[in-house]
Amino acid sequence: MNAENLYARKFGLNEYRIPPEEREKLDEWKEQAQAIIDILLVEPFDQENVKAELNAKGIFSSVLDSALSRVNSENYDLNKGKLLAIGLWIDSVKGQWRWISSVMKVALGGEHKLSQALKGTGSANCIDTAVMTQVMCQEFGIAGEVKTLSEKTPHHYFIAETGEVVDIWKGKQRGGLYLDYTDYDKNRSRTFDHPCDR
Repeated sequence: MNAENLYARKFGLNEYRIPPEEREKLDEWKEQAQAIIDILLVEPFDQENVKAELNAKGIFSSVLDSALSRVNSENYDLNKGKLLAIGLWIDSVKGQWRWISSVMKVALGGEHKLSQALKGTGSANCIDTAVMTQVMCQEFGIAGEVKTLSEKTPHHYFIAETGEVVDIWKGKQRGGLYLDYTDYDKNRSRTFDHPCDR
């Protein structure tokens, strides 16, 4: 991440760039994510009530029960609650994965705003969601960086300085959140729904 771009990397001959978003858009996204944080961290935690409130916010993930049961069983602190909320929020607003457009926009390069990777505006890929995770984490005071599994496997994910990993694509059953890299390496989905992780 630099002053001009949130992300810039060459794939082949072309560079894929993600420019900064307007402050107004970031404030809107932060408000939506904060609403989820407030729901997740209410005490005492009641999974059915939390699910109903998330549904009311438009979070209808088919794996919500699985993600919420982990919140209740793994003693989530404020940091993990924020990361899970960000993961659930991004999963609910990201554009669909489309084999042609999600891959071709990387291959063709150019400038692609995060707001163009949301439902109703375009398709999303792992670069978009990892960078969006980083941007939203910064908004909530969580430091971290976007990484790839390896040079040969350029699947992108976000890792916080405190060790937690957020990967929307490989962690759907968990709201995108892994407690640390060991958890991520051991338990991330190996399904072939993503060509950069074959």
